[in-house]
Amino acid sequence: MSPRDPASRGVNHGGVRERDTAYHQGTVWPWMIGPYVEAALRTGVPVTGVLTGLEQHLWEWGLGSVSETADGDAPHRATGCPMQAWSVAEVIRARRMLRTRAATTRQLPSAP
Repeated sequence: MSPRDPASRGVNHGGVRERDTAYHQGTVWPWMIGPYVEAALRTGVPVTGVLTGLEQHLWEWGLGSVSETADGDAPHRATGCPMQAWSVAEVIRARRMLRTRAATTRQLPSAP
């Protein structure tokens, strides 16, 4: 959802109603990084630095873990549970895809 959309809720804070409203109206879901990287690699969308923020987040809350959600608005503060297995799994999968792509790209012969 665009942050310019009037229904956007870029901060996932407050009481139950405010959090429920934000949950699907602007909240960031870190587990979506895996499907995003996969789609970007398949379609040629640049992926340089795509994991930078999540890799920094690995050291913020539960060491080596990724939160369930984050605020859609900068600075994208972690929300939800601090250690979410599917978020961690998708960061690992995205890293693997990026490393595989980098290794494959380096092995291709250069054009004449």
